[in-house]
Amino acid sequence: MAKIIAVTGNSGKTVFSFFLAEALAQKDEKAILLSTDSIISSSNVLFPTIKTVQNKSVGKILSLPVIDRTDITENIFLTPNNKNLGLLSYAPNENINSFPLPTEQNISKLFHVMTELVDYIVVDTQSGFNDIDMYALSHADKEICITTADYKGLCFRKFYNHENALDVLFTNNAYNPVSDISRTFKSPVKYTLTFQKEFLPLFNGINITDVTIPKRYQKEIQKIIHEVILSE
Repeated sequence: MAKIIAVTGNSGKTVFSFFLAEALAQKDEKAILLSTDSIISSSNVLFPTIKTVQNKSVGKILSLPVIDRTDITENIFLTPNNKNLGLLSYAPNENINSFPLPTEQNISKLFHVMTELVDYIVVDTQSGFNDIDMYALSHADKEICITTADYKGLCFRKFYNHENALDVLFTNNAYNPVSDISRTFKSPVKYTLTFQKEFLPLFNGINITDVTIPKRYQKEIQKIIHEVILSE
């Protein structure tokens, strides 16, 4: 059975979720990155120049009266650099009103089939949470909460308040020194993702697989994998 890893937070979730899933898939494991955002399509953010990803949709799957393995595999986009990693998200032309609200039965079936297909399911949750997120959080083997090093991040932590989540601090710009902002947190944060200028092209229509992951960022992801995910 696959491990479910739910990633929450107020910023940096999608990029982190992708590189986390990719790192897991590089270990001869199979992984699915499930993005639940029905407002901003992650497939359009991560792979804006690849047209084949635009016809694949988790919304289509959840709207079916009966879900089987074929429905899911046909809607998974296998990433160019690693065929062990698949992306499942809403399509670029879809939004929250494109489909009826998914039933709990269909969400459960979706996850059940995915656990039979891969070793890891990384869920990139929507900022405000939805029914898919709530199912993922209630069944997750590990929750990772990424919050920015500012007041917005502090507010998310306050209201999210999941005691079992792994806290990760994300300095989302060059002007948020960890040494200063971390003093406002009640307890030390062991894992920190610092601002990386290498990611800036992602917001200008560049595919994420064409961006080299910075060594410092990669090192922190490997620490989380070995110290948290693989150790359990």
